[in-house]
Amino acid sequence: MSIYVESTNQTWPFVTMPSFQTHVDNFLQMSQMEFIGAFHRVEPGDEEEEWEKYASERYEKMVEDWHVGRYGNTNRLKPVGYNPDVYSIDPTLSPDRPGSRFPSWEFGPPPFTYGLINRDMATRPDRIVNALLRLRNQTIMTGALDISRLIQIVMTEEEHAEYHSRLRASKTDHPHSFVFHPVHQHASDPTSRIVGLLSGAVSLDAPLRNLLPTNMKGIIAVIKNTCGQTFTYIIDGHDALYQGEGDFH
Repeated sequence: MSIYVESTNQTWPFVTMPSFQTHVDNFLQMSQMEFIGAFHRVEPGDEEEEWEKYASERYEKMVEDWHVGRYGNTNRLKPVGYNPDVYSIDPTLSPDRPGSRFPSWEFGPPPFTYGLINRDMATRPDRIVNALLRLRNQTIMTGALDISRLIQIVMTEEEHAEYHSRLRASKTDHPHSFVFHPVHQHASDPTSRIVGLLSGAVSLDAPLRNLLPTNMKGIIAVIKNTCGQTFTYIIDGHDALYQGEGDFH
């Protein structure tokens, strides 16, 4: 994103990538993530007001273009849910809260409503954005969770189920994590200002798929994270079969 912004002389946070869906489709295929979103850093006050005006003038055409580009039509899009203000995930936080905002802007695959736009990632209860700003240039994964309800903001329950139906014994309620990575103003300079972040959802079995030859079966894999969670999988060739939470090896 930073390379695109610099090459087109745009200024953060007022950036929209016409080819966002194309880049996202390629990335989703390579990473096995289920969706990805871009969040732009906006400072409170005048810049926040300018951002809200910028977003309100562009969101409809942007989302419609995503749908037409990916599906050939807008039949899947329900034109509802847009919030013209940068809004908090945590309803207890004041609209006048200090600190940068990170409103959501671009998504892939295209969400089926406008409801995700302007959702302030900086107000997540786990304050993961604060950690990203401190660590500067590291990717952070959340603890494992069931995202089958959360992901319905982006895709329908049927679409999520269809995605997992392509994978042997994979289900929508198996453990997933959200992954976050900072976007720097200058792509080649990790010390430059963080101007946004990318976030995606990935199933924990994704890195275990297509790992072994098809004739190698019954390999037990145990995944542990720093949140105190442990999950067991059996790898059968290209498949990773979820066994449950805990260490069963």
